[in-house]
Amino acid sequence: LSLIELMVAMAVGLITVLVVMQVFLGFEGDKRTTSGGADAQTNGGLALYNIRRQIMMAGYGLLPFSSVPSPFVCNETGTMRGSDLFPVLITDGGAGSDSITIRYGNSPTGGVPLKVLQAPLAGVVGVANSMACVLNDLALELNTTGTCYARTVTAIPDDTHITLNAVSGDLLAGSAIACVGAWNQFVYAVANDRLQLNGDPVVADIVNLQAQYGVSNAAASNAITSWVNATNTWSAANFGTAARNRIKAVRIAVVARSGLREKEEVTAPCTNGQQDLCVFGGTLSVTMGADSEWRHYRYRVYESTVPLRNVIWNFGSLG
Repeated sequence: LSLIELMVAMAVGLITVLVVMQVFLGFEGDKRTTSGGADAQTNGGLALYNIRRQIMMAGYGLLPFSSVPSPFVCNETGTMRGSDLFPVLITDGGAGSDSITIRYGNSPTGGVPLKVLQAPLAGVVGVANSMACVLNDLALELNTTGTCYARTVTAIPDDTHITLNAVSGDLLAGSAIACVGAWNQFVYAVANDRLQLNGDPVVADIVNLQAQYGVSNAAASNAITSWVNATNTWSAANFGTAARNRIKAVRIAVVARSGLREKEEVTAPCTNGQQDLCVFGGTLSVTMGADSEWRHYRYRVYESTVPLRNVIWNFGSLG
């Protein structure tokens, strides 16, 4: 072989290697983008599924009542083991993520009320049948004055008596006791780019969580007329029992982010010149960062509307 032939062969070989490397780099870039998007899609779907599943259970154990006040309308004095009666509470996060608190009981009888047959004596209450209660259950006093008290079942002497850790002077014959089991409380929030449940990380690469209440014009109506943020009138510190009972649904938006930083900006802002993403069909924008770096990542936004079915089923006793 001559020197010229060797040089031509080397040039052809170098061009071939260059073409192959360019194809390989392009393929790898597309692969990383696809894998990152798939991971974000999976994480977002898992986060939404978990939150939605818990919200669907919200309020379980708070049955409708006709002969005594419903737990939804009585005044909440007494201690609810550090929690409130209402099934879902949204805490507005301002420019950051919201958090959602979900509460429900686990009684196999669903909180069926037990009619009080006689006034309590030394904490022992005579009821029609004690089979709906279990030791250490959370028991709601539903007395005829419209005030609820949260108690604990400390003993079940027989089929017609239960013992509570305390009783009020208003618990008279004609009142009721509702055993709701263990009153569970679950708090979903976002911290350190992870969805957390009661402070423990459960799903990675979740960067924002937004929620709104669906409210009706009246507590006894199930027709949702508006969607509101948990601020001002609808913050937990401000709304009373009547306004709170107008909340019939919750809609949530989960924002998942791909772990791959792209060289180019690949995400457009919801509002011109702002650092935000659109959620709820563009009716709400959420802040994603203080600079343009966030636009180098790809996002998936998952939204869902969840009716509070245990509240809706109670609409006849909410007015």
